[in-house]
Amino acid sequence: MEVFEYIVRRIPKSGIVTLGLFACSHFGYRGVAFDKLEREIDFIENDPWARWLHLGDSGEYITTNDKRFEIGALDPEYHRDDYVDHQVDVAADSFQRIGKQGVGFIMGNHEDSYLKFSKSNPAKRIAKSLDMQFLGYTALIRLRLQTRSDDWCPVIFCMHGKTGAQTLQGQMNYLKRISAPFNSDVSVMAHVHRNACDNNDVHLLMNKDCSGVQAVRRHYAITGTFARTYAVQGDGSAGYGEKAHYPPSALGCSSVEFHVGDRVIRAKDYLS
Repeated sequence: MEVFEYIVRRIPKSGIVTLGLFACSHFGYRGVAFDKLEREIDFIENDPWARWLHLGDSGEYITTNDKRFEIGALDPEYHRDDYVDHQVDVAADSFQRIGKQGVGFIMGNHEDSYLKFSKSNPAKRIAKSLDMQFLGYTALIRLRLQTRSDDWCPVIFCMHGKTGAQTLQGQMNYLKRISAPFNSDVSVMAHVHRNACDNNDVHLLMNKDCSGVQAVRRHYAITGTFARTYAVQGDGSAGYGEKAHYPPSALGCSSVEFHVGDRVIRAKDYLS
């Protein structure tokens, strides 16, 4: 696990810091929704207080050693020996204009699958290219939000995720169960290609001076993808998602808003 502090300075007293949760961009896949990706990147770029994470599966990195590999699912542009290197370059170029607003880069199962057969880590390479923090498989981020008169530091638990649950409730319960020991204010994951949030998890906890109890609210977000499960190919080919009859993907990002003046957090199932 990585523990990392990221500071946003000189925020207006009534400012809102939005954290975009990019994930599962799957560069190299034939069904990438580049138009949606560009709109989400535009949103971050146009908001000076916006920041972003990438929660893994940045490319279609699985190799021929993986049972899910489908050459027909790769865009013809990537039918080349260096198809992983090319995806890394495209990913870095795509996020370059918001690189300075990036908080960190998490590994997903696609990066992990490639790493098993190579000494190269695509997520780490992209993070380095963008001058972002590489956050490994799982991370706790201390997001320090500073105004001229205040200093607020909510904690974010983040991971790519790995759950076989098919229902939204099952997937959200998985996120809550895995993140519970880390006592984070916000917990986020990706992997399941859907956008969802929960701001209603309230715990009654004893004050440290034992004078009474206080209500502590936890916030959760599951973020989507930019890869269409059912993309019209025109040649009869299909990716492993379509062959497994996964439900259609939710395109785009979830996000988390931090209202600095009120110290209010709100997870959202959309970004732009």
